[in-house]
Amino acid sequence: MLQILTLMVVGLTTVSARKTKCVCPGPYHPMTLFDFSDFCIKGTVKVKKQVWVEDAPHGKDPENKRHDNKYSVYVKKVLKGPCEKKSTMQIYSKGCTSYCGMNLKVGQTYLLCGTMIGNEYWINKCGFNKKWTKVTPHQHNAIKYRYRQQSGCMEKCQMNPKKPKHCYFNYATCQRKYYGYKYHKGIGYECDWYISKGGGFKKCCDGKDPYYTKG
Repeated sequence: MLQILTLMVVGLTTVSARKTKCVCPGPYHPMTLFDFSDFCIKGTVKVKKQVWVEDAPHGKDPENKRHDNKYSVYVKKVLKGPCEKKSTMQIYSKGCTSYCGMNLKVGQTYLLCGTMIGNEYWINKCGFNKKWTKVTPHQHNAIKYRYRQQSGCMEKCQMNPKKPKHCYFNYATCQRKYYGYKYHKGIGYECDWYISKGGGFKKCCDGKDPYYTKG
């Protein structure tokens, strides 16, 4: 599914490359991005290399932006996909920001979710990728349990336009609500927002939470 999103990103960034601006489809809730992803890990970047594109006009010219970034990442946790814990995997990203490439820092630990293209693992700015220190407790719990269990719910769960979208990103999960025969001919479900306990959602909307960022 994320391969479709990746193709959409390539199509959009090709148009915007002249303006050196990454344009992502969406925005999508992290739960949707997790559902789209082929793999998702908690990993620490050990090595970063530039892999030059063979048809680049000036070869290995530092001014030439047409290269990919190749990261050697130590896997601390496997959250989804065919990855192995305590192993080192190679993850690729476009080297140019106009193609939504990611600039990961060696030594930093990240949440990395992406797609498999052939036997290669790829990530981009449009996916569910962020520093692990920026993953909220609600998201951490949701990644481990709720996102997988409630897969497919986002189609019926809409974000409230009156509230900042990132509050829903950081503190809410779309979940199924089960009802009996009293409400349906059969046992079906509809989706609604599960708001984390502890007042995190309200604090975020009020701009009082450390994860809250305006703009």
